[in-house]
Amino acid sequence: MSLTESHLIGSTSIPLQETTYPKHFLEIVEKNPNKECFVFRSSRTGANIRHTYSQLLHTLNCVIQGFKNEIHMELHTVVAIYLPNCCEYVYSQLAALCGGYIMMPLNPLYTKPQLERLLPRVNPSVIISLTAMKQNIPSGYNICFVDPNLEEDPSNKIYSLKKFLSSPCERDYVKEVSEILKPSDVSFYGCTSGSTGEPKICTYTHFAMINPFITIDHTTNTPVERRRALCFTPLFTTAAHFQIDAIFAAGATVVVCDKFEPESILKFIQEEKITNVNCAPSGILALIHHPSFSTEKVKSVEHVIMGGAVVSDALMNEAQNKMGLLDCKSGYGMTETCGVMYTMTTTVGQLQPHYELRIVDHITRKITPVGVPGEIEVNTKIMMSGYLNNEKANKESYTEDGWFKTGDEGNLDKYGRLIITGRVKDMIIRGGHNVFPSEIVDTLQTHPNVVLSGCVSVPDRAQGELIVAFVTLKKETKESELKEYCRQRLVSFAVPTHIFIIEKMPLNSFGKVYNPELRKMAAEKIKMYWQNKCENNPCPPSTEAGHAIASLWSEWFEIPQKAISKEMNFFDIGGDSLVGSQTVGLIRRFVSDAPFDLLTKCPTIGLLEEYVLNPKLDLIHPQFKKDIEDIQNLKIEPIQIEPNQKKVAFLTGSNGFLGVHLIQALQKKGYHVLCLVRSLTVKFVTKAKVPFIYVSSIGVAACVGGKEIIPDSTILPFKANGYIQTKWMNELYLNKLRSFGYKIGILRPAFISGNSVSGCSNTDDFIWKLVRLLVNNGLSPNEQKMILTPVDLVANAFVESVNSLPIAANLMPLHPADISYVCDLVAKQMNKTIEHKPMNEIKEQLISLAQSGNKEVLSLLPSMQMSGSLDIEYEWVKEQSLDLSETQQSLDNSITYLFKTGFFGEEFSDGKTKAFGRSH
Repeated sequence: MSLTESHLIGSTSIPLQETTYPKHFLEIVEKNPNKECFVFRSSRTGANIRHTYSQLLHTLNCVIQGFKNEIHMELHTVVAIYLPNCCEYVYSQLAALCGGYIMMPLNPLYTKPQLERLLPRVNPSVIISLTAMKQNIPSGYNICFVDPNLEEDPSNKIYSLKKFLSSPCERDYVKEVSEILKPSDVSFYGCTSGSTGEPKICTYTHFAMINPFITIDHTTNTPVERRRALCFTPLFTTAAHFQIDAIFAAGATVVVCDKFEPESILKFIQEEKITNVNCAPSGILALIHHPSFSTEKVKSVEHVIMGGAVVSDALMNEAQNKMGLLDCKSGYGMTETCGVMYTMTTTVGQLQPHYELRIVDHITRKITPVGVPGEIEVNTKIMMSGYLNNEKANKESYTEDGWFKTGDEGNLDKYGRLIITGRVKDMIIRGGHNVFPSEIVDTLQTHPNVVLSGCVSVPDRAQGELIVAFVTLKKETKESELKEYCRQRLVSFAVPTHIFIIEKMPLNSFGKVYNPELRKMAAEKIKMYWQNKCENNPCPPSTEAGHAIASLWSEWFEIPQKAISKEMNFFDIGGDSLVGSQTVGLIRRFVSDAPFDLLTKCPTIGLLEEYVLNPKLDLIHPQFKKDIEDIQNLKIEPIQIEPNQKKVAFLTGSNGFLGVHLIQALQKKGYHVLCLVRSLTVKFVTKAKVPFIYVSSIGVAACVGGKEIIPDSTILPFKANGYIQTKWMNELYLNKLRSFGYKIGILRPAFISGNSVSGCSNTDDFIWKLVRLLVNNGLSPNEQKMILTPVDLVANAFVESVNSLPIAANLMPLHPADISYVCDLVAKQMNKTIEHKPMNEIKEQLISLAQSGNKEVLSLLPSMQMSGSLDIEYEWVKEQSLDLSETQQSLDNSITYLFKTGFFGEEFSDGKTKAFGRSH
């Protein structure tokens, strides 16, 4: 298998069958009447209960007889099972399925309020339970208790399952039902886990439930004749329900345990000669690291499938090696898709028969290239019919062409391996960057002192969303240590602003971290955190400048001003370029020539106060001077680079707006793209001695200013912002390497705008904020041209330049864009009247607005100091016959996209793009 796009189609070699579970079960019993099929082992009581297929059929008929004759249940009514793991659970589950009823498992941890909300939605005819759980069951329902010595009281709707089992039964109720039941009849109600709120109820027909079991290819599995599967998963879960039903449908044997106790499980595996284990990864971890574990005890096990949580390749390899398995797989599925629909090893993935899977872009909804993440969608006839009585959820969960939107974010590699990166709805957009909580959780989980972690976001005025993590610990660890641990392993924008240490992690009834509760806790703990800072602030700002900065930060970061101290670090509280530019602008009231990158050298209020008092402080970092000297004295032997026929591209910054488009452009040209972390330096990459292209911003500033500025070691950009300093230093280094024969390209895009086809735009970019600012204030510049380059055309130009290396060029459009046209178009859609003026008059008017406190103008003033003149040559573009110009159509596409996102709405009048950011 070698995929190029994220689309998988399962085998259809075994056709779907129009049948029902009881009909198929009878066929299995007829073939294997005396074969042992069900064993129940208890580590608590020592129970060892065994049934052959014919004995199990008799047991089911006894239970169905009780439902029919004692409780007088009609076909197609609901049997709710509210029990812990026990053999009676399996009897009730199969009796409901084979008796023509609708089986519905209830989490035994459900409280009375939860049951009071849930049960009326399904109106069960009977609830199977224990007397010890009676206090949680609302009144008015028939209850069938499984306790051994219970007296029936039908007048009070109390029944005994033990009586049903001990009553003589001569009729074959399962056979009678199988003759009248239709494949389209409902067989099962399954609750979603509800990790983001109240659970939804999935409905399944007999057709959808039985076919995943009877169309699967068993050739790579243990032969059915000797297959013995172990189930210690809680029986109320969809995973356990489908596992047991699948084993009976195959004619194999299942051993069910009442609880997970590693030592007992190892004993049962050895005694029962278990060949197959399906469970959560935590179960396998607990077994292989238990002091009682030995390869001898598990030597019968041949196949393991782990699911329900992310499974690392390291764990699969460890399990396979320690247990001596034939294969070890991770499984992906959900309640809605009838359990596991996809499995993979460490090398290859496989979609189950009759399923189709694709990964689509969040905006365009088109299938992504291999390696590009998006939302996972599924299409099949053998999944739920829909959510019970939930028209809104059904409408939101399916596409127009009938695909189910899983809500999971993931990507496929060329071998069909599916990597789950998180939930789409859980994605955090922080300062324009997409952050998946799962990445943060996975990182924290690797810390040796962390037991369990969770991650959510809360609204943040400056960055859209603030990242808040929670951990429970094995031993005392400081928040600062955990943050540093994250900094070493995550990109900067993914490091949580707060990591709260708690005693107990809130979990839902399925054992998953319960995010709604974490969000409530986050808001409360942040409030308490700042209250404590207010009450215990040993060193508040002491100067006029310090108080002004504290006021600014308090407003933008929503921090009580009394909590802000001299030690508060701009970057630790989530500082970004938006607030940074305003902070430097404020400092310039006191020191007119304060450098753009002042905050990188003076990140705390105390240091900023000191700088204002003594602006002659040497702010040039000694390392900066040393780096320049090192580059000037660099001694490298000339090299010859042999052409490499293998089309592999390494890409840094791949999660940025341009980066995403570069991935797509490279893949279209047949490159295998490897995305590197952003922290890799130019020196590291160039040491690889491969053709290398570097994107710089120096040309942008130069072109907008009307003349080209060539990096020059005699003109050190000490007062430029840190970003430009970095680009300047890198160009200096790369030009030195070019002189020694390295094939290096230095390309400088102009203002990067939206995708020329889809219109997808970076809503954090200056140009669109400027257009919004102008139109909202009734302004438009007279015949103002700007050098806009659509992002997809820039990406294509980068890829085309590979064959022309070495090269250094400004990527300029042949035809600049008319900003007046853009403003007119936006104003028309917003029904606003605008006045056309010269740009210098517009700047004066905007400066006046800024002086009156307009925050949107304040946030854009630093970028508005640049002019838009275009007296510069860009021969390379002409030679390559590439036109990077915006067209009327591409501008229309971008504006249409931005209106769809709400970017031009009044709610953004304070200069923020709130939850949109880089909407790629």
